[in-house]
Parts: sequence; C-alpha cells; structure tokens
Amino acid sequence: MGRVEGEEVNLYAHKKSAEFPPSIVALVATDEAAEKIAHDVALQVSAMSPFWLSEGDVPADVIESESRIAEGKARQEGKPEGIIGKIVQGRIKSFYEETVLLDQKYVKDPSKTIGQLAKEAGGAITSFLRIEVGKGEEESQGEAQE
Repeated sequence: MGRVEGEEVNLYAHKKSAEFPPSIVALVATDEAAEKIAHDVALQVSAMSPFWLSEGDVPADVIESESRIAEGKARQEGKPEGIIGKIVQGRIKSFYEETVLLDQKYVKDPSKTIGQLAKEAGGAITSFLRIEVGKGEEESQGEAQE
C-alpha cells in the first residue's frame, strides 16, 4: 500500500449503509495552506475514484495505450485524417479529467477543478490514497505523489 505524506493529513471514511462499517477510506495530504480544503478533497477522492494526483503521475505507457485506443476509435468512426490528432488530444484531456485528481471537476462546484480549488486556497495537495473494502491492492486507487 502507498504512503500519504504532507504537512496535514485528512481522513474520510464513507459508509454505504448505517448498519455497516465504512467501505471506502480516503486519505489526503496537503501543505498547511490547503488544509482548509483537505476534507472536501477527501470527499472528492472517495466519490470520484481518481488514480493519479497530477498528469505527470500518469505512466507514459498508459497515455500511449489511451492514445492508441482513441486513434483507433476515431479511424473506425471514419473521421478525417487531418483531425484525428485533435480528437486524440480531446480524448486524452477527457481521460485526465476522469482519472487525475487535480484535473477532476470539483463535485461541490463543477465550474472549477480540484487543482483550481487548491490554487484558490493558496496551497497544494501533496498526495492521496483511496482504499475500498473488497478490492485488492491492485484495484485500490490512489498512491499518488507530486
């Protein structure tokens, strides 16, 4: 399992039912300035299941695979050759918005991303970890550090 390190660490444990113990645990580490948003970010991690903290944390082989899939799909749809590159870029951007915490739309205010929320707080999110009961380590999401 990964490490969550930062000046401040916030934990959120989500219960799917009042009768059962928490089934999802999210840990979020921030610097001192972003501590005020750490709980909201932990809620975000619990609800939206990001895999990575920043775009730079996404392994190159994952991006290559996603790009190949997007390109193949665009060709299969019969898109003109001249716009396939832009289509791939758009699909990679969507991939980041789904899987990268700092690129995800903030669930409490979708007009901003988690990255923008941290910037407004004047701080940084340094790492996170999401653990879901019943999922193996390879299925749990999180360990991401800047």
